[in-house]
Amino acid sequence: MFVKSPIEKTRYDTSLGILTKKFVGLLRSSEDGVVDLNQAADLLEVQKRRIYDITNVLEGVGLIKKKSKNNIEWRSVILNKFIHSLIPVLFSSVQ
Repeated sequence: MFVKSPIEKTRYDTSLGILTKKFVGLLRSSEDGVVDLNQAADLLEVQKRRIYDITNVLEGVGLIKKKSKNNIEWRSVILNKFIHSLIPVLFSSVQ
């Protein structure tokens, strides 16, 4: 029987589903909705290739966008800014 050392990660711990949840948690906890991909890979203790797998899917469905080479931005931040910019316009048309 093979016993894994505490340092080795299980297949469950490194699944894309779990990593995606952790990555989205990083995005949501970011003050400005921007995450550095190098830092994310370090914090999640995964290869950067795994981070790219996650970001490619999230970008494909429109949840994130590339801000610069190694930075991505949570699109809900963009949508929130847009909605907040519309509030004065909406209230001015009501009065």
